[in-house]
Amino acid sequence: MLSLLGLVLVAGAACPFDRAAAQPLRAERPTYVVGDRWIRNDGVFELVSVEGDVYVFRFSAGQNVTDVHLSRDLSLARTLRNGVEQFALEPPVPFAWPLEVGKGGKSTAVVRRARGDARQQAGVPVTVSWVVDAEEELTLPAGTFRTLRVVVRMIGPGFNGGTTFWYAPDARQIVRGRSMDGTGYEVVALMAGKTPARPPVPPAEPGGDRWAVVIGVDRYESRQVPTLRYSVRDAEALHQFLTGPGGFKKDNVVLLTDRAERKPTLRNIKWALGTFLTRSAKKDDTVLVFFAGHGVPEIDPRGVERDGLAKYLAPADVDPDDLYSTGLPMDELQTIFQRIEAERMVVFLDACYSGTAGGRTFTSLKARSRAAHVDDLFLERLARSKGRAIITASRPNELSLEVPELGHGLFTYYLLQGLRGAGDLNRDGMVSLQELYEYVEQQVTQKSRALGGNQHPMMKSELEGVLPLVNVGGR
Repeated sequence: MLSLLGLVLVAGAACPFDRAAAQPLRAERPTYVVGDRWIRNDGVFELVSVEGDVYVFRFSAGQNVTDVHLSRDLSLARTLRNGVEQFALEPPVPFAWPLEVGKGGKSTAVVRRARGDARQQAGVPVTVSWVVDAEEELTLPAGTFRTLRVVVRMIGPGFNGGTTFWYAPDARQIVRGRSMDGTGYEVVALMAGKTPARPPVPPAEPGGDRWAVVIGVDRYESRQVPTLRYSVRDAEALHQFLTGPGGFKKDNVVLLTDRAERKPTLRNIKWALGTFLTRSAKKDDTVLVFFAGHGVPEIDPRGVERDGLAKYLAPADVDPDDLYSTGLPMDELQTIFQRIEAERMVVFLDACYSGTAGGRTFTSLKARSRAAHVDDLFLERLARSKGRAIITASRPNELSLEVPELGHGLFTYYLLQGLRGAGDLNRDGMVSLQELYEYVEQQVTQKSRALGGNQHPMMKSELEGVLPLVNVGGR
C-alpha cells in the first residue's frame, strides 16, 4: 500500500527532453479538472471530484473500486476500496512547490493501514522526510522526459516505509513511481491536448439549444421551517444573467420563486424538471438546473443510505412532519434526470443537509442526532448517469452560508461572479464548467474561513471532456 504515496499521475502531453537545456529544472505545482485521466501500466485513474483541498481519483478493476484522495500538493491522503478505508496519512506530506533539486522537508504524521497489525490499524505516529535528490532523464513507453526525482521516507514505531517518484514538469505529470518493496508503475500514454506550452484554444460551444430551470425559496408555508433571506435573490440574479449576458432564450428558462408567476411548490418543481425539460431538451442540448433553498435529512427507513439518512429538497409547501409526500427526494430527482434526453446536464444546489441551525437546512428531531454525519453517497448516485454533473454549495455535513454583506448565498455569489467572467481562468473568452468549479471552490473556501465558517463546494461528475458554459468575450 505504501506504493500509493506516488500514485498520482498528472495529465499532460509529452515534450521531448532537450539535451541542450542548461537551466536547472524547476516544477510549479499543477492543477487538474474533473475528467482528467492518468494512464499507467497498472490502470487508468480518473479524477471524479475535487473536494476542498483534495483531488479524488477513481480506479476500477473488476468488482473493486478504489478511490484515491490526494492533496493539492500531490501527496496521498487516503485510499478507500469499495468504500472501506485501506490507507490514510494525516496530514499528507507537505511538498513545497515549486520543486527543484535540493529542496526537501520534514514533518510528523499518523499512518493507518487496514492490512497492518493492530497498532497500524489504529494509527502509528511517524516522522516523514522528503527530498528532491536529482534531475534525471527517463525514456518510457509514453516518451522521453526530463524529470525531478523525489524520495519520501516514513519512520515510526515498528514502521519503515517510503516511495520514490519522478515528476516531469513539461508533461505536468508523475511519470514513474517505485515503493521500497519494489512495486511500482510508469506512464504508458498521456492524454492529448494538455501541453501547457501551447497558447489556450477557446473550446467550441456545444451544439444544440440550452435550457434551464432556476428555483429559489425564501418563505415556506409551514411555520416550522426557517425563513431564508437570499434564496429568491440568488435565483432572480441567475435568471437575469442567463437570459441576458448568458445568451439563453427567455422561453427556454423557467423561474420558480416566491415572487415569480409560478411558485416553487412541489407540483411546479416536478412540472419544470420532469415535464418542461423532458419535453423540451433534445439529445444535443445542454440543461442547467439551479436550486437555492433548504435541504433536509430524514431517517432512512429503507436502510439504503450509509449514514442512515434520506435527503430532500424542500419546496415552498413542504411539511416537515411528512417529508415523503411533500418534499422532493434526491432519489426521485435522479429518476427525473434520467427522463431528460439531453446529454449534457449541470445541476447547482445551494442547499445543505446537515440539519444544523444557521444554514440552508433544517431537520426533524428524530434525525437531528445523526445529521452531523451526513455523507455524499446520494450525490454520487445523482451524478452517476453519463453527461451529468452536480455542484453543491458545501460538503454534506457543512453549512451553506447566507452572507448579508454580499446580499446572496456565499456559493451563489461566487457562482455569479464566475459566470460573469471571473471564472475564465485561462482567459480564452469562455467559462467552462471545470474552470467555474475551480474558481468557485477556491473563493468560497477562502471567504467562509474569513467569516469563521467552513464551507467547501463539491463536484460529482460523469461528464467527458471540457464543457463550455458561457462566452464572456476575448481578453
